[in-house]
Amino acid sequence: MINKIMLRRAKTSDINTLAELRWKLCTDDSPDNTIIYHGQLTADGSPFWTRSSFLQPVHYQGQAAMLKISIGADEIRGAQLMAWWDGDGAVKVLDYTDNALLLERALGNKSLVKMSYSGLDDQASKIICHVAARLHASRKQPLPDLMPLSICFEALMHTAVTHGGIFDKAASLARSLLIKPEEVVFLHGDLHHRNILDSGSQGWLAIDPKGFLGERGFDFANIFCNPDTNIAT
Repeated sequence: MINKIMLRRAKTSDINTLAELRWKLCTDDSPDNTIIYHGQLTADGSPFWTRSSFLQPVHYQGQAAMLKISIGADEIRGAQLMAWWDGDGAVKVLDYTDNALLLERALGNKSLVKMSYSGLDDQASKIICHVAARLHASRKQPLPDLMPLSICFEALMHTAVTHGGIFDKAASLARSLLIKPEEVVFLHGDLHHRNILDSGSQGWLAIDPKGFLGERGFDFANIFCNPDTNIAT
């Protein structure tokens, strides 16, 4: 486990707090508002941010890697699931702790989004399905602790009570599917064109799982609405 990465706990979950963080390579006596890795990390490009994470391309022990610092609970669950997959269907985890993840960097130059835009959406969809099959396969190692898929639908259930109409119909359908799952597996939870990367000789590998336990069909639903509405419809 990474025992030298630290991230000051933000007073709020506002993503602007995360965007203000700056990373630097430093020693144990550095201020507690820096990201610390007492090891062999060197920056290999500019840092960037997503809605839930800070990312820094790095070199680690002679190989290209990505350091990811997350603030969301689903991202922390996702790190545990990435480690459990151990490079089979997902980018390999080199090291991790609760809110920090060090990953092999995918260096291929292909893109499922570009494939879809260039008339190869069927092929892109098949690749996604193949990656999903690898992720859903059973493994011998001890299972990580994941949230039930039903958590994803709590907001819908509350909205259905308040507004009724189409929300009530959607909630009823969701309940009927959730109560009788056919194939329960560990789900990526956000599998789509942008979360599967070309890793060169290692093929296509997933990143950024949310980590849920539930019906495997859920992981295929995003294919129908990605990479954008023009392609999906």
